[in-house]
This record gives sequence, C-alpha cells and structure tokens, in this order.
Amino acid sequence: ETQASRRSIQQALIAYAFITVPSIRSTQLKLNLHLVTAQLAFQKGCLAQGGACFRESFRLIEGLEPLDDSCTWFRDYTTSLLSTLLAIPDEDESNKLEFFRLAVLAINNVRWTSISPIQVIILLEELKLMNLMKQDKLPYNFPGLSGNNVLYSGDSTFFTEIDLLYTRVHGLVLYQIQQIRETGQEGVMKKVQENAQHFGILLE
Repeated sequence: ETQASRRSIQQALIAYAFITVPSIRSTQLKLNLHLVTAQLAFQKGCLAQGGACFRESFRLIEGLEPLDDSCTWFRDYTTSLLSTLLAIPDEDESNKLEFFRLAVLAINNVRWTSISPIQVIILLEELKLMNLMKQDKLPYNFPGLSGNNVLYSGDSTFFTEIDLLYTRVHGLVLYQIQQIRETGQEGVMKKVQENAQHFGILLE
C-alpha cells in the first residue's frame, strides 16, 4: 500500500462522513460530527475536505433555534471549534482569518431567549483565542501543518485584521455587560467577571 493510496482512502472516508452527516436529525450531533471529521481531515492533510466541514458547520450554527441557559453544550462545542480553527491556516492568503471570522460571525448571530452567561463567556473565549493568534508560536498544531502564525509571519496586515475583529467582539462583550448590569443580574455578572479574569480579558 503506497502513501498515495492511503491518502486516497482517507479522503474517501472523510468525504463519506461528510455526505452522510446531513441524514442525522439532531443539529447538535451534526455539528459535533462535522467538527470531528474536520479535525481528522486536517490531521491527514486533507485541507479542502476539512474546510468543507467547517463551512457546513457555520451554516448549521446560523440555523439554530434560540438557545437558553440549559444549552451548555453550545459553549463546549464553540470552544472546541474555535480552538481547532486556531491551528489551521487560511485557504486563501488574500482573505485573512476567513474561517475564524466566519465562525465568530455565525456564533455571535445565534439568538438567545435571554441574557446568558454562556453567551458572554463564548465572546470571552473568542477574545482569548485572538490573543493567542498573535503569538509567534501557537500552543498546538496539526502534524505537518503550519498555522497562520507561520503563514503570515511578519505580515502586519494579519495583526491588523485580528485587532479589528477583536475590537468588534470586545464591543459586544461590553454591550452584554451593560445589559446585565441594567437588569440587575448579579449572579450572571459574577460568572462573567470570573471568566474574564481567568482568560485575562479586561472588561473596560
């Protein structure tokens, strides 16, 4: 068995997983399976297949019904999704941060039935990962695959894109905090402050 044949088999299996996931009814399960498939694709160097899984995931996120405080699974999922995106390079250098930006847009457009600490904590997680993006060395990577920190090494426009996205997300955090304070939700505010301190994010 040659390396080329093994790669062909891997691509076929990943493609099979991609086309069979839509037959599943549960959106939560679909999202988790697409994420696992994408992670496997990037581990095996199948970048196009991994990218396709992400794009389908973003579409599913945008179609979610309104969430509430019981949807802790969504925080766990978004943490895994964004952490995975941290380690993969852009498909097109002319569209910097494409996957991460699309993920953030889809996640932040999810509707919530009321102000939830989960919603704000997810925003803080986004900020934490954007801070990691600016490091010379990422905390982890896929074998044989360089991240954006290598792809854009020394490219100031990459850091500008991160800063612009960071500013927008930070603005959403401040808006949510204002809403929490105005509604007197001290318990929610305490959770937000604890997580902001843990992530090293200033709430100013």
